Amino acid sequence: MAKAPWFGELPKLYPDHYKHWHWMWDRITRGVCDTDLTRDKSGFLLFVEEIGEYPSDMKRPTVGRKDHSIGYLLGNFAWQENVDNIAEMSKRVGSVYVMIERRPKHRSEETKKILSEANIGKPWSEARRVAQRKRTLN
Repeated sequence: MAKAPWFGELPKLYPDHYKHWHWMWDRITRGVCDTDLTRDKSGFLLFVEEIGEYPSDMKRPTVGRKDHSIGYLLGNFAWQENVDNIAEMSKRVGSVYVMIERRPKHRSEETKKILSEANIGKPWSEARRVAQRKRTLN
């Protein structure tokens, strides 16, 4: 991951924040969602201040949105366990990723509930086709 020169030493001071910032901006530039942050040093510092300290108690933290109908707007994102983020996404699009199946010991109660209601015996390719069909019907 290339470091933008205008960030100076910030990626070294906040390596985990910078990694997630970079991934967040990848989604934004692909048009998946919007943001009110600027893609510069001041925007990064505002992101760090808004999201808070990197959670050392999570297995695989990620930047999750509280309301998925809007983008990475201030007040709408927070650290979230990756499996919970995937479970939320699966609930919205109607598929369950195989990744959740492989990590049974890290499941939250909400994830267990979602998985018990879903048919997770399907291979990834079939689950993906089901999700795509549901999207075209909506």
